[in-house]
Amino acid sequence: MTDARLTPAEVNETLDHQGLLADATGAGVYALRVQTPDSAEAVARAFFDAGVAEPPHEALSRLTAEDVAYVGASMCVRDRLAEHARGDVRRATLLRAFDPVDVVGVWPDPEPFTTAERARGRELRADGWTVWTDGRLL
Repeated sequence: MTDARLTPAEVNETLDHQGLLADATGAGVYALRVQTPDSAEAVARAFFDAGVAEPPHEALSRLTAEDVAYVGASMCVRDRLAEHARGDVRRATLLRAFDPVDVVGVWPDPEPFTTAERARGRELRADGWTVWTDGRLL
């Protein structure tokens, strides 16, 4: 694991570079690349050290993948991405154990908490990502 934790400034730079600043100003779904270790034992230890419930044993090895994404939804994506980068409030289970290191994408949606969040997670999974959303691994 060599990537550094994403900062709020890097969130804005990445959104700008990817042409996603406008998309991130309102409601929508977002995905963050998450840095995870390369062994199931280290994944389990990270969950333990973060004081959160460890996922089922079969999920531990899946979380050692190169491309792991956390998919979330917010009524203001840019603000929520900054919160994730700071790691100071409302930390999702996966992000308590592992650091977000990059923005994968942003998809505007006026009702992101309905089916949009899970649908984007399934799309990323179909593209080869290991996806954590809504408190579980897809």
